Amino acid sequence: MNTAILCLKKVASCLWSIVWQLLCAWARLNGYNLKHSDTVIDPAIAPLVAAMNESGRMQTIDSCGGHIGKCFAPYVSFRASVSTAKELSELLDKLPYGPKESLSSPWIVIGVFKQEGLVFRLCSPLYQVATMRIVSTIFHLGIRRRYVDGDIATIASLIQKRMCFASTVGIHNVDRDEQTHCG
Repeated sequence: MNTAILCLKKVASCLWSIVWQLLCAWARLNGYNLKHSDTVIDPAIAPLVAAMNESGRMQTIDSCGGHIGKCFAPYVSFRASVSTAKELSELLDKLPYGPKESLSSPWIVIGVFKQEGLVFRLCSPLYQVATMRIVSTIFHLGIRRRYVDGDIATIASLIQKRMCFASTVGIHNVDRDEQTHCG
């Protein structure tokens, strides 16, 4: 009996290896990068990072567009006033999500106390949970990647339209007390 179980485990491991190689080949053919870089803003999340920084109300710290290879979910960590984070959270709450809606899944803003102070994170609980298992990671960040990208674009657009301090003279950044401009 133990030999049969050991044999089944080896077969499952071999099959998983083949599936993983096929997934990597599919990802390369479809332009997905399975490697994560800590020095460059991930192109998948770059529009959202730009919108947040250009708003003059948020300063991004780190981000990820979501990766299959390392099971990372998309997120953006940022600094902002509590009222700004609350406003973003309330705007996200008003957006409908689900099939054929503005967002494919809900997105939230959470606050975390770190050594440098209060830091907020914009993320989707669905994608956070999905990346705990490789099969759901492949489904959400691979097969359904266009929905993740659509969510990112929708939130970036929302920030550009509803949260920018734009004026004809410029933007006064209340958190950093400096002049900036919305893009």
